[in-house]
Amino acid sequence: MRTFPRWLRWSGALLLSAAVLGAGAFLYGQSLEDADRYASVGSLAIGAAGLVLTVVSMIRQHQATPDPPPEAAVPASQVNVHGDGNVVVQPQAPVYLSSVKYYGPVDGAGGQDGGRARRA
Repeated sequence: MRTFPRWLRWSGALLLSAAVLGAGAFLYGQSLEDADRYASVGSLAIGAAGLVLTVVSMIRQHQATPDPPPEAAVPASQVNVHGDGNVVVQPQAPVYLSSVKYYGPVDGAGGQDGGRARRA
């Protein structure tokens, strides 16, 4: 999301405050019937501006490029048990040590949980 510079935000806030104070001073000097009529026209203008901004934001959101689809999950790797008793664990395969699951790399290559053990 784009943010505006600080000076522009403060200028906009001051300009809006001056406009509201000016409208209040103008309506204060009017009769009640005229002030009601001006307030109705002002609320119509604010509603129309809100509708225009809503339609513009919907169009821009529709035209925005979507996020790329997430990468496919890596399938669970296999644990290979050789005939001579050697166990080869591929990276990211869970290793069960008693009641602790270890989700880290066996060779120190880094894993999703940083190689931390969690209780099952």
